[in-house]
Amino acid sequence: MRRPHTRTERVSRATPLASVLVTLSLVACAPTTEGAAVAAVPASGPQGSSAPAAVPSSTAPPASPPPISASDVLAQGRAPFDACYALARRTNPDLPRTSVEMTFTMDDGGKLLNVDFAYRNRMDDAAKDCIRNAAEAVRFPPSLRGKQTGTIVFTPP
Repeated sequence: MRRPHTRTERVSRATPLASVLVTLSLVACAPTTEGAAVAAVPASGPQGSSAPAAVPSSTAPPASPPPISASDVLAQGRAPFDACYALARRTNPDLPRTSVEMTFTMDDGGKLLNVDFAYRNRMDDAAKDCIRNAAEAVRFPPSLRGKQTGTIVFTPP
């Protein structure tokens, strides 16, 4: 008769890896002579007999993922566009929630060839010039060359 697997059996098979993880976590918390913490990285797999190697830990936050659309690029650089919307609201305080669709055309080197706008609500010329200047300053990553369309939605405060 076959004996069914139990939770205890699974834990006992994972014990070598668990002891490595406990060792790694203890090493990661130990201070170095300079007073900085280090992260432990195993020199070989969990079943190797080598001791973990210490690598200095990074205090920098993880980099944001690269944008995958023109709307992502616009969202990351939104502050100048929000300033333009604030300018438009100073001229027209009743300006409602609105969106601006922007279509960028870039050459293979990333140089802006053209940018077109579609405004959901009317804006004055100063606000439109402001949005055009902000759009011309946008830089797209190489993965988003050619023709790209993105939309920014503005909401009154």
